[in-house]
Amino acid sequence: MTPTHDARVRRRHVLYLPGFDPAGVRRYRDTYVREGARQAGISGYALEVADLPEGNGPGWRVTAQIDGAKVETVVSYLDWSDIVKARLRRPLGESLTGCARAFLIYMRSGAFFGIARVRRAFLIPLLGPYLLVFLVAPLLGLLVAALAGLLVPSWIALAAGIAAAAGFVAFLRARDRRFYVFYLMHVFSLIAERGGATPDLLRPVQAGFAARIREALAGDFDEVLVVGHSAGGHMAVSVVAEVLRGGHGHDGRLALLTVGAVVPLPCLLAGGAEMRADVAECARAEALFWLDVGAPGDGVCMALCDPVAMIGLDLPERRNPLVISAAFHRTLDPGTVNAPGFTFFRRHFQYLCAFDRPGVYDYFRITAGPERLADRFHGQAHSPSRVITRISRYSDIGENA
Repeated sequence: MTPTHDARVRRRHVLYLPGFDPAGVRRYRDTYVREGARQAGISGYALEVADLPEGNGPGWRVTAQIDGAKVETVVSYLDWSDIVKARLRRPLGESLTGCARAFLIYMRSGAFFGIARVRRAFLIPLLGPYLLVFLVAPLLGLLVAALAGLLVPSWIALAAGIAAAAGFVAFLRARDRRFYVFYLMHVFSLIAERGGATPDLLRPVQAGFAARIREALAGDFDEVLVVGHSAGGHMAVSVVAEVLRGGHGHDGRLALLTVGAVVPLPCLLAGGAEMRADVAECARAEALFWLDVGAPGDGVCMALCDPVAMIGLDLPERRNPLVISAAFHRTLDPGTVNAPGFTFFRRHFQYLCAFDRPGVYDYFRITAGPERLADRFHGQAHSPSRVITRISRYSDIGENA
């Protein structure tokens, strides 16, 4: 996209698409208030957060004084937490059946093997929960049955083995707030539910999000910024692609920011032609600027994995995304990184938080500052550790191309 250095942002509309999170808007508003105040103190600017007027949907308003400019930002929270809650409340049998089906889809597609080549750490949250439930639990049952068979009749030993396996699974599920085994399986199973295609239950939701973006583009905003975090990242790509195909967002005001995302993951699956087409649409859109931010220290995302390269898309006119690292080792103090509260999932939310030594990536300058995303990152190079190895067996992009 051609930079617009003379265009200062006075009014911005941010549409935030969260990941697979049942929490809802309050958690994210509170995080923005707390972390925004901390970042403002570190960086020497001012942020004030207030509620949106009634009738504007979930979200908040931000008034900022940054680099001598006053900027008004509306943040709309694109809520799909009702779907997340329903998935997490599924009966155990239904959950296990769906997760087992997803595991087989990932296996047949070669996704596990491809990811092992470039981001082995990501296999822990992706593959680990499936192995615990579908391999470790049965092996535990067999071990208990074998040991019990030395002391009791075989039918009693078999019952003991089944009970041990079932008990282990029940233990993991009852303590999911600590271990996240079922939570992670649900996240990745939803992505694979239709072999990488958008699940039916999400289609009307994403269509509604696209309508919200089109409405924002019809307003008097200098920039309309779509932010997708975690599993909301690839959803944001699909929604923005739908907006672009509909003839909207071609005036240079639309921007896309994906943080801590897994955009390449559904593209690695046989049924992911839709998602591959959406990536292609956003990658070659002349008027769109797309920034993808990850960090190797975040084990729950496909950090620095360039989706265009990993899929093997042949796009001579490619313009997006710019792939950069949040570089936790440079932007956070050792005390922050080593603090007891800086846990596995806390790292995954760092992109939405304050940095002790912010570099080019500063979430609050991006969402509330006077520069458009394209202007702020004009001339910025990809991070040297960007992953450009093709690992996908599939590169077809279907009818949406």
